[in-house]
Amino acid sequence: MKTPANQNFLRILALLSSMSLAACIQPTQTGALEEEQLYNTNGLQTGHSLFDSDGLAPAASTTSPFIRVGLMWDAPKDTVLEGRFGDGEENWSAWMPIEAYWSEEGAHAGHLNAPENTSQVFQLRVLAGPAPSYLFAEGIDQVAEAISVEAVEGYGRLEQALAPSSLVNSRSSWGARSPSCSSGSHSIYRSTIHHTDTPIPDSITPAARMRQMQDYHMNTKGWCDIGYHFIVDRDGVAWQGRSETVIGAHVASNNTGNVGISFMGSYNSTSPTQGQMDKAKSLLAWLNSTHSLDLDRSHVKGHREYRGNNAGDCPGDKIYSRIGELLGGESNTPDPDPDPDPDPEETTPGNGTVQGVVFVDTGVGTSDMSTRISGASVSANGQNTVAGTGDAMWTMSLPAGTYTFAATADGYDRGTRSCTVLANQEVWCSIGLNAGSGDSNPEEDPGEDYDSDSDGSSESEETADSTGVWGGAPGLDDNGQPKGRIYGYVLEMISASDFDQCEGNRVPKALVRSDSGEWVKADDDGLFEIWVPGGAHTLFAKSAGYLDGGWPCTVAPGGETICCIGLAPETLQGTANDVSEAQEDMELTGCASAPMNSSAGVLPLLLLAGLALRRRKTR
Repeated sequence: MKTPANQNFLRILALLSSMSLAACIQPTQTGALEEEQLYNTNGLQTGHSLFDSDGLAPAASTTSPFIRVGLMWDAPKDTVLEGRFGDGEENWSAWMPIEAYWSEEGAHAGHLNAPENTSQVFQLRVLAGPAPSYLFAEGIDQVAEAISVEAVEGYGRLEQALAPSSLVNSRSSWGARSPSCSSGSHSIYRSTIHHTDTPIPDSITPAARMRQMQDYHMNTKGWCDIGYHFIVDRDGVAWQGRSETVIGAHVASNNTGNVGISFMGSYNSTSPTQGQMDKAKSLLAWLNSTHSLDLDRSHVKGHREYRGNNAGDCPGDKIYSRIGELLGGESNTPDPDPDPDPDPEETTPGNGTVQGVVFVDTGVGTSDMSTRISGASVSANGQNTVAGTGDAMWTMSLPAGTYTFAATADGYDRGTRSCTVLANQEVWCSIGLNAGSGDSNPEEDPGEDYDSDSDGSSESEETADSTGVWGGAPGLDDNGQPKGRIYGYVLEMISASDFDQCEGNRVPKALVRSDSGEWVKADDDGLFEIWVPGGAHTLFAKSAGYLDGGWPCTVAPGGETICCIGLAPETLQGTANDVSEAQEDMELTGCASAPMNSSAGVLPLLLLAGLALRRRKTR
């Protein structure tokens, strides 16, 4: 006899089965690779278009609300773009024309403000004319640059700063506008490498592209000037952005003392030219001789190292892997003729260098590492080291592989992070600690708890094996391909409406496991993040009081995607026959999420096949 709870569960299954698969399979590829990007045609797979035959782009979303959508695009002047904002509940604003505030040589820059002050969902369409050959759009949550109270003497037009004209083309050579404000002076002690993420090959001249970026940074983002200090084009020509003597706008919360050098173009699939590498190397050498910039990986970083170190992020994989060359070193490949009598103090050939800082975790991970914990102990693979004074930097040399690094400090809870060490390369693995008791006892291996029943027994076939990785980590898989990032929420399955747009009651601190062996625990808001090899996967989740659940997810190598997992309360559990009856009329299929990025307004619906309920043993 079916109980009311069982009947409710079957009604849910019937409702899910009646939904059209067309609602499940939505166009979700926006090309965006980085945080807060909505669209980026540079990230689209070869042969794919951002717009469908009706001129409609897939809806795109960001992880946090924005007040404005900024756009740069290349298209004929008769191309008309429109945009609309959504609330994630299928409620949309009216379509609004996107006005170009700057246009030249077929390149444009503009923005559109959210009508309800904030939004997280946006959609584009081409109303008339050809679709843009290049389009970039991002959600902007703040319009203005933090202005320093320290004025810069003679800021004015900034025709040229200290960099000699033999090294850098002056601002007047590309028709730079005067800065709109003073961002303050600084003493240079670090530099960050970027890419502009503009097209390759580029039909726009470098000078025009410079003017487009400056207008976008000033008119759309509200900055004082173009954000970078130097930009290097494909011909190896350097262009002066801001004066290197004033604070830039290129690394959030880390601009002071930081010179931004950007490669013009997009470098995830295309390598920089030798001319670009040589020029950037010359710029860094000049900063070393003029401003005493230390040319090491502690002081010269890729942009991604300040915001999660995710594959595909700025400055692009092809440049990030070669930063060592810019510092006067060799490429990141083994020495073909190693020293037969190496110094025993040198790094073991074939090892990789892993480094990072220990910082106070404010709840946003590596997005804010401003408060460092000097003297913290860091251990992995039998090695121990101490975070240095001041910057709390630590480093280790380890054979290639994936390791769990643990950090402890008085007054803080023990923190861990899994990172993949690459042979003959440098990898960042900063560790955040939460203020607490300072208990340094290792956290229980999640594999020991993941499939335990409420009575303490365990299903042996579900126990984590030696390949399980707590949290997963960015890096390369066994085939040398960059891992993909899957993130989303663990949700309570009460009704079908809970799953639309990944909305619903969230299940905190659920354990999440991938079918490839990685583990992670969702946070207090039910949010999880896990790094897995590219391809189709099933993610399983477990939490006390819920039936175990799972969901199929697909992520491209080096890409990212959202995948939410539904858990049904144990009160909805029926007999095996009940479930079988409900399944008879269902086509067991799942919805793969966006192959390249999570910036999609339409997310997968949770079907029974994705739920993959596994009944707990009854004893």
